[in-house]
Amino acid sequence: MKSNSEYDFRFSGLIRNGHTEPAFKVRVRRVRDVLLGVAAGFTEIAPGALTDLVPGEGLGYIAALKSREQACSLQTNLRRLARIWNVPPPALIKASDGPRSDFSFVLIPELANEVLPSGRRRNLFSPERWAEIQGAIVPKLSRPVEFVYGEWAPSGVERVIPDVLRMYVVRSRSEAEDVFLERFVQTRVFDGGRSCDQRAIYLSARGKARLVMEARRRGNA
Repeated sequence: MKSNSEYDFRFSGLIRNGHTEPAFKVRVRRVRDVLLGVAAGFTEIAPGALTDLVPGEGLGYIAALKSREQACSLQTNLRRLARIWNVPPPALIKASDGPRSDFSFVLIPELANEVLPSGRRRNLFSPERWAEIQGAIVPKLSRPVEFVYGEWAPSGVERVIPDVLRMYVVRSRSEAEDVFLERFVQTRVFDGGRSCDQRAIYLSARGKARLVMEARRRGNA
């Protein structure tokens, strides 16, 4: 399965202390736009969360990039923002060389892609289905489920899709553990379109990003 390298960073300049809430939100939006300008999406981690995997202070970010040139472009743009705001520039880390080299995770969105007539998106799963999904993976989890934020700009889709996502992290030192996660997504998350309308689910395999397709769709991927 094709994979792209992930890069991590914490932006210590993104803190609420000393900034009004509107000003903080403007800065966060600028960083998100920089990420979307280089990558097809990103995962945003709250300050103080998962600091063993993405070390540092401030908001944390994970982005999958296709080339070293993209990583250099992202680093350049982040440094430019840091200069404008007079804060320390974030250091971009290749995830497979950092603390996440022994961990993998999957991201499952809280909401479906489908937009209801009210303009809102429906819940992806019922509480009962969420309980079943978690029950199938909880023996493998290295920590409680984390809730993170992400935005994605899939190819062929005009709008950016924002999501709150459940992050299921497992310790992984071999391809076998990553195969377990892939099978977990295919057999426990996908359900033939009955409730899950996702085209693909994001799997991070020790710092390498993959998109897991529903088994019946793989021939058309």
